[in-house]
Amino acid sequence: MEHFAQHLIESTRHVFDRMLHIDVWADEPEPRHEPNPTYDVSAMIAVAGELDGFVVLSLPFDTARRVASVFAGSDKPLSDDDLADALGEIVSIIAGGAKPRLENKHINLGFPSVAIDAAPINYRHDDFHPIAIPFTCDCGEFTVEYALHAAAHA
Repeated sequence: MEHFAQHLIESTRHVFDRMLHIDVWADEPEPRHEPNPTYDVSAMIAVAGELDGFVVLSLPFDTARRVASVFAGSDKPLSDDDLADALGEIVSIIAGGAKPRLENKHINLGFPSVAIDAAPINYRHDDFHPIAIPFTCDCGEFTVEYALHAAAHA
């Protein structure tokens, strides 16, 4: 699990490069001490199995709009539903790209959920110690955040 941040960085770079044709730069992963994601738009996917936890793509609203529009191939602003669909798909692909690198860990990814400015996702749980990986790109800044721990039933 200690290398999962690097796997997420590689997967995020791959997704943004290959699917969006956008270069991204990652800063050093850092612990999150706040109970919510970094920015006001967050797409989360749950991880379950031998490991429990989550992966979150968190973006400022303007960055979210730009990234989702590029992903959708649209020059026009997306509706909130289309924005949520695009970001949910992106976080699914990022997490799915990092999943095989968790060698010998049998895990499943859930369906993504997206919070836009309301009802933020709450990390507060004694077993979760989220890590945030800050990224920058031409669309703006964002983070990929995650927390994983061994499942009680594993």
